[in-house]
Amino acid sequence: MFASVFTSGLLMSIAGAAITSIAKPSYEDFVSNGESSLVLFTADGCAACDTTVKELEQTQLDLGVIIGEVNCAEEPDICDENRIFTVPTLMLSVGDGTMVKYRDRLSSLSITPFMKRQSGQAVTEVAGLEGEDFQNPTSITVVALLEADDAVSRATFDTVATKLRAHYAFMVCTDRSTANLEGVNLPSIIVYKPFDERKVIHADIFSPKAIEDFLRKVTTPLIQEMDPEVYDSLIEVGKPVAFIFTNSLDDKYNLAEQLYPLANQTKDDLTFLSVNVNDYPKIGQSLGLGDKITRGFAIEDVRTTRAYPLLVDTLSLDAMKAFVQQFLSNSLSPVIKSDPVLKLSSQSSSLATLVGSNFEDYVMDRSKDILVEFCVPWYDYCSDLQKVMDSLGQKYAQFNLSNKVALATIDVSTNDVPVRITGYPTLILFRAGDNKAVHFDGTFFELLSEEQLASFISANSMNEVVIPLGEPEQSSILDDSPVGKDEL
Repeated sequence: MFASVFTSGLLMSIAGAAITSIAKPSYEDFVSNGESSLVLFTADGCAACDTTVKELEQTQLDLGVIIGEVNCAEEPDICDENRIFTVPTLMLSVGDGTMVKYRDRLSSLSITPFMKRQSGQAVTEVAGLEGEDFQNPTSITVVALLEADDAVSRATFDTVATKLRAHYAFMVCTDRSTANLEGVNLPSIIVYKPFDERKVIHADIFSPKAIEDFLRKVTTPLIQEMDPEVYDSLIEVGKPVAFIFTNSLDDKYNLAEQLYPLANQTKDDLTFLSVNVNDYPKIGQSLGLGDKITRGFAIEDVRTTRAYPLLVDTLSLDAMKAFVQQFLSNSLSPVIKSDPVLKLSSQSSSLATLVGSNFEDYVMDRSKDILVEFCVPWYDYCSDLQKVMDSLGQKYAQFNLSNKVALATIDVSTNDVPVRITGYPTLILFRAGDNKAVHFDGTFFELLSEEQLASFISANSMNEVVIPLGEPEQSSILDDSPVGKDEL
């Protein structure tokens, strides 16, 4: 059944086809009442949100289902809890506090049948596979082809369907002639989907785990859609990411269809990711495409964060194909955002100021252990820490150790670096000898002292330099030649 009406106000909302506004005090009751319901996450001034509300009002009239709306400007905590990155976002509440993101079209024609599937039996019986849902699928449908008396396989399929009904439509067909027409043995599963290969068959082990693993694999699009969680998972995988930028759903689907053969051909080397520039306006800029793109293509090496934008007046399939081949053959150079280079000899402090274009040359000096602060200019802690680092650098100079240890800073808001930075400041020691990057994993609740920085350098450096801070005039050098030391 659909969400029960728990106040007279909600009854009036359904009667008037108005979406129910949800605030923090009523949110938990709304999503934990034991019934399926929908929650739309919106924000002020979002035209697409207004359009989606009208579509949902139609669904509410058609089904009598309660639909709630959370304004992220008014209820940021709820949106943070649900990891809402763009609006409008529609989620299904299964009634126990679990929320599942709705990923189909935001149209009543798609939302209404989706909600119908959440009530009653998880599996629908069909006589054959000739309908429009199978010939031209607009959503993912999972069909089990079974013998009519195969109770074990039916129970297995029902178990999977009950667990995953919020994600896919599940159907069963026991017509043997249909199986013969499809050329499959029984039991088998056919997945129909509106992307990539339109029909995929599973004729292997018929167990809940095997079926779930199969569904997880074949329902992940070859060209995925940008979402911070998806992007984080791609970083973990480590393959370069090819970004496709569009500003409309029609253009997105059109480009994805054109690029599918290329994405399939290069899937072992690249991951393709579709980005709506209206939802993520800064990604294209960070990849060197500028801030006014409506269509574009760029590749990021996620291991080094280096960007390779395709800089053309008109984006074409041939241009993208050629660009991908050039990237895979290592014949492209990254575009590196950089401030003007400051002559290091003219810098008066003992803290070098680096920029994007000279960063690698400086930190890859294998003769020195180099501590780098990755910073932004608007955070006072960063500038305060630079003063501490400058003072420490002067002490290394006083002990004639500048040829063994160096300290530097770089503004990552205006300079690209081949390191993924997720917070400010970030401190990394690039060791002499092997250039291994050692991250400082301490806290920044209080301003770090010279002693703390010197201790971090001493414990992780290759040159094993120790200076007696606040003490006399001579350094204690454990060894003049670089000696390896295990990272703490």
